[in-house]
Amino acid sequence: MSLHGDHIATRELLVAPAAAIGLCVIWILVLAIPGGLLLFVLLTAPVLFVLPPRLMVLPWLAIGLTIAVVVDVLGRKSRRQCSRWSVGASALASTVMLALLVSYPSVPDSAASTASRWVDFAFYRRELDAMARQQHRAGQRPALAVITIDGFISIVHGIAYDESGEMALPIGSQSLRWQDAAGNSELGGDNWSATRLYGNYFWWSAE
Repeated sequence: MSLHGDHIATRELLVAPAAAIGLCVIWILVLAIPGGLLLFVLLTAPVLFVLPPRLMVLPWLAIGLTIAVVVDVLGRKSRRQCSRWSVGASALASTVMLALLVSYPSVPDSAASTASRWVDFAFYRRELDAMARQQHRAGQRPALAVITIDGFISIVHGIAYDESGEMALPIGSQSLRWQDAAGNSELGGDNWSATRLYGNYFWWSAE
């Protein structure tokens, strides 16, 4: 086997993992960009709402089959160096990896969802800090800056900077001062939850 043949075979086997990673990045952007999830649902509604729950594995099988076919077509030149079994194994492993990244242990708690929150945090952090400084100048301490990023049906989510850190407490345990500060935001009720991102920065969702 020549060095050139080895290079082609290796490249063929790497196409499937690269495709899986690319699809995962697209999903992260769908979650991070406002309106992205709604657009995704509208485009995939025929599949998501027609298939019964026990057949929801079919889209994953379709993704894996598509990756395998693409890799097989691209790798015809290296068929002697890289068998179809190797192509199939690479596509299967990549599909399983993609499924784990976007849905394990659940879609909201998956690695992809967590990554999308960090993308939003990086984008909105300056705005949160500016809101906190503005509250300090107005004499409001501790500051509570809340940004609503996106919503879907009856659920909205966003990020917040809570200088007191009381968002980490069980709902209803916050001080009266905190409740007054949160009264004009999505955190004013009892139907919200929060996850600490970093320091006093939180990711929240509310109904």
